[in-house]
Amino acid sequence: MLASLKNCREQVAVKVIQKNPTESHIKKILAETRTLQIAEGCPFLCHGYAAFQTQLHAFLVMECIRGGNLEQLMDMEGRLKMDSVRHPPMQKCCSK
Repeated sequence: MLASLKNCREQVAVKVIQKNPTESHIKKILAETRTLQIAEGCPFLCHGYAAFQTQLHAFLVMECIRGGNLEQLMDMEGRLKMDSVRHPPMQKCCSK
């Protein structure tokens, strides 16, 4: 889902995750949150801005990067060659 920051036109991506009370699901949400924290400052990875939750959902607010994601690219191309992964546009795509 896309949203706009208050007082500016910058769009952000909001990932909505339906909560499941299982321990493995909670660990996945926490791992994704930690990954966004670790990626802070890296020019090739999506930046996390905020995280919050309700009783039923967890929300991760992230930098909006257009151009698809790695899963979509691999579905189309199959196995990727090393040269294509090193290419800067690929780095941008992988950062999503």
